[in-house]
Amino acid sequence: MKKGKVSEVEIACIRGMLSEGYTMNEIGEQLDRSVASVTKAWNNVKQDQEKLTKDHDPSLFINKTAGGQEGVNIMTEAASVRADEQKSQAAADMPLKHRRFIHQIRSNEK
Repeated sequence: MKKGKVSEVEIACIRGMLSEGYTMNEIGEQLDRSVASVTKAWNNVKQDQEKLTKDHDPSLFINKTAGGQEGVNIMTEAASVRADEQKSQAAADMPLKHRRFIHQIRSNEK
């Protein structure tokens, strides 16, 4: 039985196998991992996804076309304003030693 951290490839396998209806026991056997390590890895993945969805405001981005096709991601005006605010905050928080290495091709100032 394998020991150590579950790899990204194994996590992808766990996702795929769960979507196909495999049990944790079957996944553990296929990956040569204990059921506890498979369950722990899956719980960590779910927690990470929950954090992302909690931080993501669905009203800021449009990712479906009128026909229901996905894959296009359009930033709304609210998201654009939010991004501009975050950029200015990030620039102000940047240490002086890093600021001298950033070159702006065009400035917004005229």
